[in-house]
Amino acid sequence: ASNVIAALVLSGASGMKWPSSGQLVQALVAGFLLYAGGATLNDVADADFDWSDDRRAEKPEWIAAFWGSVISGVHVVPIDYRASADFLRRVDEKVHAKAALIGDEVSLPNWEGRPPVWKLSEFDWTPPATTLAPVLLQPDDIAEIVFTSGSTGEPKGVLITYGNLRAFLEAGLDLNRITDESVSMVALPVFHIGGTGWAMQALANGAALVVMRDFTPAHVLRLVEQHRVTHSLWVPTMIQMMMGCTEPADVSSIRFIMYGASPITDTLLTEAIERFGKVFVGSYGLTETCAGCVFLAAEDHDPGGPRSHLLRSVGKPALNVEVRVVDPATLDELPDGEDGEILIRSPQV
Repeated sequence: ASNVIAALVLSGASGMKWPSSGQLVQALVAGFLLYAGGATLNDVADADFDWSDDRRAEKPEWIAAFWGSVISGVHVVPIDYRASADFLRRVDEKVHAKAALIGDEVSLPNWEGRPPVWKLSEFDWTPPATTLAPVLLQPDDIAEIVFTSGSTGEPKGVLITYGNLRAFLEAGLDLNRITDESVSMVALPVFHIGGTGWAMQALANGAALVVMRDFTPAHVLRLVEQHRVTHSLWVPTMIQMMMGCTEPADVSSIRFIMYGASPITDTLLTEAIERFGKVFVGSYGLTETCAGCVFLAAEDHDPGGPRSHLLRSVGKPALNVEVRVVDPATLDELPDGEDGEILIRSPQV
């Protein structure tokens, strides 16, 4: 699936005076500059991004827009670019968006009377002449609303606060060990909590980003070798596709590959470890937990060894997470070996 941004719907924060379009563009740019060390978008494109395409894809611009919006106190609602106009209307009825930011590949027919549509490729990304005043944000303020399980039913929005994001970033720093010397590949769609979260982890720690427009195994391998990628996040389907790719490539730079979002077989995981090394870390989480909150560390991947049974485990809770397995009727904690309902308590929730 394409990773091009489809629609980024913006909703004004409570009690906030909505800025003019020019002010919003400045806010987007200012937010990006805060994390780009004063560089312009084009400078960062040359230095820290690979667009993975001869054309400029919208996803890096989406990342800039996301950070700028979040820092400016604007609610962000990322939407799958393949979503129908009807789905987007139903989302809009819930969030009452002030604007829709879209990529060039997105078409919104019969959108009259809806929030104005702005194309990210048409923005003037020139840095503002003056420094914008910072926006005071509280941990319980909403940062983004991620709609989940809405492809076949009614859209359900998950409210993610600034406190959730901070806890997520702190837990990730402890686990991922991403630094300003790391090169992180964003291979998942950015409308998904996994893609957005992975990009945030890298940018918050000063890492360079390799942002993919589309996921193809051969292209991933070429980019890993070209940019000496150290970190990435792949779902099992991606890993399966990678194992079927015979294109030679130097992948010795990889230090950390997180996997999750769906089950993975012992066989596939063992084959992946044989090819890429003991760099895999399992992740279990939900949109409601701001992505991963339970992890199986790389050292716990021991295929063929005395701890090979751990390959079937989701791992241990992150540093800020508590997990219990309870009887769904009584909420009494269950002993080891019994099935029950999983309860998660964390500032990420």
